[in-house]
Amino acid sequence: MCGIIGIYNREGIDKKKIEKATKMLEHRGPDNYGFFFDNYIGLGHRRLSVIDLSEKGKQPMTNEQGDMWIVYNGEIYNFQELREELEKKGHKFRSNTDSEVVLHAYEQYGASCLQQFNGMFAFAIFDSKRKQLFLARDRAGVKPLYYYYDKNKFIFASEIKAILEFGVKKSINEKILYDYFNYFILVGEETLFEGIKSLSPGHYLVLSFKNNSIEKRKWFDICYSSELVNENAAKKQVLELLEDSIKKRMISDVSLGVFLSGGLDSSTIVAIMRKIGIEKIKTFCVGSGDEIELGNAREVAELFKTEHNEILINEDDFIKALPEMIWHYDMPISFASSVPLYFISKMTKGKATVVLTGEGADELFAGYHRYARMMRAKKLDKLLRIFSFSSPLFKFHDPRYQKNIELLLKFKKSFLDYATGINIFIGKERENSLAVNKNSILKSKIQDILNEKQTCFLNKLLYLDFKTYLIELLMKQDKMSMAASIESRVPFLDYRIIELSARMDSNLKLRGNCGKYILKKTMQDFLPEKVIWQKKLGFPVPIDAWFRKELNSFISDNLLGGFPAMNYFDRNYVKKLIEKQKTKNCSLQLWAMINFKLWHDKFFI
Repeated sequence: MCGIIGIYNREGIDKKKIEKATKMLEHRGPDNYGFFFDNYIGLGHRRLSVIDLSEKGKQPMTNEQGDMWIVYNGEIYNFQELREELEKKGHKFRSNTDSEVVLHAYEQYGASCLQQFNGMFAFAIFDSKRKQLFLARDRAGVKPLYYYYDKNKFIFASEIKAILEFGVKKSINEKILYDYFNYFILVGEETLFEGIKSLSPGHYLVLSFKNNSIEKRKWFDICYSSELVNENAAKKQVLELLEDSIKKRMISDVSLGVFLSGGLDSSTIVAIMRKIGIEKIKTFCVGSGDEIELGNAREVAELFKTEHNEILINEDDFIKALPEMIWHYDMPISFASSVPLYFISKMTKGKATVVLTGEGADELFAGYHRYARMMRAKKLDKLLRIFSFSSPLFKFHDPRYQKNIELLLKFKKSFLDYATGINIFIGKERENSLAVNKNSILKSKIQDILNEKQTCFLNKLLYLDFKTYLIELLMKQDKMSMAASIESRVPFLDYRIIELSARMDSNLKLRGNCGKYILKKTMQDFLPEKVIWQKKLGFPVPIDAWFRKELNSFISDNLLGGFPAMNYFDRNYVKKLIEKQKTKNCSLQLWAMINFKLWHDKFFI
């Protein structure tokens, strides 16, 4: 895991700026750094040494002829097999790194090399023969890659803050604020910084020096079918691929561990590690002020005899760390669960450099409760024309879901306002709370994603989450772990598992109200029933209680006196919301506003 940065400038480059921008990424790569400079090209790299710890693995790295240079962030888990094939074709290697394999694979195959990689990556190659920069991002978007382009210069980096070091004008991308405060995640390439974009997962970008133009192409997408309907066959394939995926993600020259919440996904990783013969397993867990929530993880750790580590955080830890976390994240933090992830990563540093995590299982195998609710609501659509929403049939525990389902079925056009699953300010609430231009530009992108696949309703929802919600989760995982110089790997997002889930009949993913059905059935022989069928865990944070009590004054002081950031909100509405929080749960809305305010202070004041 590393930090990469580069610039192409037709007017020449400033080496000191490149060095300073690369320094901004030191947390992503504290072990080493390097640069490459040409007349109009500058590349910088910060290295976290994971494979081949020697100086031979230093980047930027070149081929034998010195006409191609790479800066690379990620891991290719099948790099050894690919290296053998390339050696047979005459390629010579100086190191034992996967980054050198990526460079030679591009040299041999061009852009089609991407199809051969099993891993997570974001990289850039300066190709002096073709006079171009080639940038690519992995299938799911595990590794971030941002860029800025203004016809005279093209800048890319692992984090936005490094791009800002080149004097890019800092202004808020106001045209997406109306949508952003509904979804509270980013859809497509837009970021909250005007002019700075995120290269979409499964895409590559070519900057041509001759034409001074950029071309973007999709190189990976999910293809859905229902060819796999047999439960036993599906269980067999799930287990085989998970075993191989985890084996591949154990390749490392440094110590490894697992972030263990005690839920199904992380417990599955630990169980399979033990099944394939890993004897020493380090596990890490975090709680938010209550030891009770650590209990499930402790039970799993005890069952598999892991070397277990725990940390508890409270509201003071939470609020003191938030500004620094936002700096690492580059944008307001969407998920409060980023906070415990930040602290567990800090605790892990020194005990393990690489960790395995459970991201991706929910989006592939329909693990979120809202899938069942939305499927049920769709089936009950006709009944809703007869029954009132006050009927017990349509009551949900979470008031946000209740409001969402009502919007979906009573006002069909509102479906896209909450389809991605976070939903901060929705319906009239959004109109009343925001003092921004009320134009929606992201809704059409969400509509396009939903319409892109001719498949069942469930798969459309899964595809939408893969293209939106999951990307934000992966950014949370990447930015918070890299803040502590920890590399996180995601076995469930092996591309073969992604493709397997897409071939499954929907009934194997969601059966009635049971999400992740096939994964639960697969793990019945390896995990206790309690772990398999328990309520979804994750690393929860009690922001509702904290905002109501211990942090109430902090919220009030910042939101009612937080100008100019709070000019984007209706002040009277903010006052009402803070007062309402004393008796009702408005924590999501307050979380969104306090994050935006702190982000604005950090980057614009």
